[in-house]
Amino acid sequence: ITLIGAYSAGAYWAVSLFARRALFVPSQLNYVYHDFFTDHGFMLWGRGVENSELRNGAHLVGEQVFGSSVMSANTGWIGSGYMNAGYYGIFLYAVLIGLIYAVLDTVSSHERLPLVISLSLLPMISLLTSSDLPTSILTHGGGLIILLLHINWPPRTKEPLIG
Repeated sequence: ITLIGAYSAGAYWAVSLFARRALFVPSQLNYVYHDFFTDHGFMLWGRGVENSELRNGAHLVGEQVFGSSVMSANTGWIGSGYMNAGYYGIFLYAVLIGLIYAVLDTVSSHERLPLVISLSLLPMISLLTSSDLPTSILTHGGGLIILLLHINWPPRTKEPLIG
């Protein structure tokens, strides 16, 4: 609604900024990561590529591709999976994200669905658009949310088989 209001008020720059940053930049960064790490080798969940000092992939791509030593070109699971292990990394991340979704589906029941969605929405969006999988699980709250949902799992009541 805000973007529609900004567009009708003539603030085309706000709509353009949102569309470019939300829709085009994340997909462009996947291609940038593919090109860069195809040429320079994979990181294998380490810090740095071929004598590049100790930097993470986002800072390395920001410096080498975009020419800014302070830029952090964060990408989602596709680019970071490729950065770490190529197509095998993308496949591994896809399987792990599928397992995370399966766990979230398991801990959600009809009455707990709003709780699970509200707790896991931001870490999952971060994982899919702008963060590496281990970073999202360990520091963005993904692992903590899964742990808290398991701790708060309601006990199952035993129902008789023949009623």
